[in-house]
Amino acid sequence: MQHASFHIDSQRSRTTLACALAAALAVQATSPNAAFGRTVYDAGKALRQNCEGGSYANPYTDANGGVWSYHTASGVAPFTGLADFPAHSKMESDTMDGWICQSDGNPAHPLLLVNTTGEAVSSYCSGGNQLEADEMMFHPSAYGYAVLRFTVPEDGWYSALASFRDIDQDPSPNGMAGVDVHVTVGSELAGDTDLATTHVTLEDYAGWNAASKRTRRFDYQMPVRYLTQGMRIQFAVGPNVTADWGHVSDGTGVKVFVVKEDDGRFYDAGVAFAANVAGGYVNPYGTAAHGTWHALLSNLGASITDMDFPAWVPQNFEYSMDHDLTERLSLGTPEPNTVCGFNRTAGGAPYVTANVSGIVSGDTSPGELRVLPAGNASQCTVVRFRPPEAGRYSGSVVVRDIGGYDNLGEDGVEVFLVVADQVVTSVVVRAEGHEVLTAHMTFDSTLLATGEPVDIIVSPRSSNNYNDETALSVIFRREEGEVFDANKSFYAKLAAGNTSVPFDDLLGGGAQWTLGTMEGSWLPNSFATLSGFVKRDNSNPAGLSWWEHSPDNSGSQYPRIAMTTSAVASCDSTFYLPGYARLSITPNEFFVHPQMPNQIISCAAVRAIVPSNGIYHVRGRARDLDNTGAVDGIRFTLAVGGCISETREVVLNQVRGAGSNAEATLDSDRLWLRAGETVDAVVDPMTGYSADSTGLGLCYEREGAAATGVVNVDFTDTGSGPFSANEARGREGYGDWTSWNALRPGEAASAAVEGCYEADGATRRNMAVSLARTSGAATAIETASTGTALLDSFIASSNVDDTYAFTLSNLKANEPYTLYLYSANGRNSGNASFTVGGVTKGVDGIWLIGTTMVTRFDVVSDANGEIAGTFAAADESGGAFNGLTLVGDFPAYKAPQFTIIVR
Repeated sequence: MQHASFHIDSQRSRTTLACALAAALAVQATSPNAAFGRTVYDAGKALRQNCEGGSYANPYTDANGGVWSYHTASGVAPFTGLADFPAHSKMESDTMDGWICQSDGNPAHPLLLVNTTGEAVSSYCSGGNQLEADEMMFHPSAYGYAVLRFTVPEDGWYSALASFRDIDQDPSPNGMAGVDVHVTVGSELAGDTDLATTHVTLEDYAGWNAASKRTRRFDYQMPVRYLTQGMRIQFAVGPNVTADWGHVSDGTGVKVFVVKEDDGRFYDAGVAFAANVAGGYVNPYGTAAHGTWHALLSNLGASITDMDFPAWVPQNFEYSMDHDLTERLSLGTPEPNTVCGFNRTAGGAPYVTANVSGIVSGDTSPGELRVLPAGNASQCTVVRFRPPEAGRYSGSVVVRDIGGYDNLGEDGVEVFLVVADQVVTSVVVRAEGHEVLTAHMTFDSTLLATGEPVDIIVSPRSSNNYNDETALSVIFRREEGEVFDANKSFYAKLAAGNTSVPFDDLLGGGAQWTLGTMEGSWLPNSFATLSGFVKRDNSNPAGLSWWEHSPDNSGSQYPRIAMTTSAVASCDSTFYLPGYARLSITPNEFFVHPQMPNQIISCAAVRAIVPSNGIYHVRGRARDLDNTGAVDGIRFTLAVGGCISETREVVLNQVRGAGSNAEATLDSDRLWLRAGETVDAVVDPMTGYSADSTGLGLCYEREGAAATGVVNVDFTDTGSGPFSANEARGREGYGDWTSWNALRPGEAASAAVEGCYEADGATRRNMAVSLARTSGAATAIETASTGTALLDSFIASSNVDDTYAFTLSNLKANEPYTLYLYSANGRNSGNASFTVGGVTKGVDGIWLIGTTMVTRFDVVSDANGEIAGTFAAADESGGAFNGLTLVGDFPAYKAPQFTIIVR
């Protein structure tokens, strides 16, 4: 999994929008299941190549087929007096080249030039700011605009990113007037629609006030829209003051990218908001087509400044579900309902609104959200997205200050992007001492389960929210790629009238899902398929129905698993599925409810049956759907062939304390599975069960072919022969193998096992494992507390100085391997410290019966084909080392050679 995050500083930009986009695309191209169909048209690169070719054609078709042209205009959209640039000219030292109205020995205006050097150069502007590689400089005339036009070369979905920045920074009154920026889309026949309008100026620190709304930089992203061949997107820079000297010091650095998108699916906050306003005005809002969006408050319970926010993850930071923004809000604007949304108290803060029109209004562009956080440092305003189907997602968020600045608004806001349980990036906007007034944040190619949230958090930095209005442009994209999705497959099959389980995944190929019950997540043989099916109707205002599976046809027994028939998020508080769910159901989300814990069969489970041998990445999400009941919640587990991969408690409680979880994601990577093996997402009750309604998403993707071989070694003194009597399975390679090579130390200080067999018990290798204790005998201790040989036998270290050295030899030289080391004293964690390849770890992975007892190292053998490491207790209480698993490509077996010499 890879992430890319960026932000743009409004004055001393270290990373331009160009670099951000290029880096994001580069990361995406190397990510698993990334889509490769996007075409990026770079305006600066196109202009440079046009100049380098010596043709100075206008218009010009770039290497990717994008059509660019350069124009002057005397008025804004629809541009009047539009004309082509009549001439070209090089600037001093041949560092900039492009289009200029006339050449009289000095730069004339308007002009449109590009840095042709491939590195940062002087812009020759009064402020002395440099142009970056392939960055363009626009300069208007006293009464005219410089216009860059992109003409759509073929029908398709297009988006655009543009960045405008003041590079003159002239503090004189004329220089401070800045430029007028417009982005339009349209055609020759229909005219142009103004998508974005703003002023880019040098900020006057001495005279800042709330009305100025000045910015050194303006970043804009055009939402994804379908454009036909011949349509045009235009980027224009003109004088902000139409006077004889109103254009002085108006040099503007410009980066423009137009992207022809592939067939991925797009989720736009503004588009979803507009559909919501037209269709019912609910919160959360959304459909299977638009995704589910939620405007809410996070109740942090402490001052932002007192907390290390970027280090938080959702296990310790959860949003109070009783703080939805519920009041309808419509701000007075020139167009009816142009800006409308939700707030906590009618007419007051906080609020989330959107420009749902097709024109610029209220300082926001079409599709932009307008967010004002609470005047309370312990509360943040959150825009949350939940995907309606599993997949790899990427996203782009542009943040802008639209609140202005004066001595009451110096604290500003901090904006966080939280993806896959991690704070990907954050930026402080418009605070004194921070000069970021517009920023671009991205994330790339992240696997998300159905309903797993992506959050944009706007946090006040003090109890004063004056002038904290912030504009957000939010676009997420689901990449094309094969993701096995239990939720989407279940919905599709039942919608087609197929009520049976198991059911095929939509991708086919033998992949199946089934719904069932279990006695416990570590008891895979207790899985029983849910056979009862009933379709129910509800008389609630939304009129929703649901499919339900339970142990019998009455649909009244627990455990039960259900899903609504609607592709719309059910948001009405009076609607609930069986089990008293009170919170919204995302389209395609499973509703799961377990049985009371004192029953033999108490767990509900969704089971994946994988289609082929391979290495898999599994992701599951469980969340509270009932905020009215028991505080103990459920235990959410991913169990692979009976080995518990991940587990976490999800606390279903309206008032959550520190460390509690309203929802949790489990992510298991590098699971080597054979065709037909299973992965179970298990919902297990804890103390009570009456309020255990749980939303569930489960998906997986195949990451590659299975590793070549697996060798298991158990430290034991029981039994005889080459194998340990051990039926437990290794952490990677969850097959039905029972073969573990036995290393029996006896009473010696060192021991070894040679000629190890792979886990199938038939394939022999020359691999050897040797073990040596620094002092004393390397005796294996038997506890017989679990009945599982691997866990019941171990070598012991009494303290941190009681060290064992171990070596794995006869491997391929300089070859990558995955090494798993097991440490458990019976059912308890073995308190071990392992060092391999200079890296030291304790046990940090859950295995077999839900206890932390394994750690993983990704290592490379040395030139002699060896891997060496050490083991010792992590503290003076002692530690255990039970055995190991090595995964990788092993040399072919060669029988020992004997030479008999006869004299």
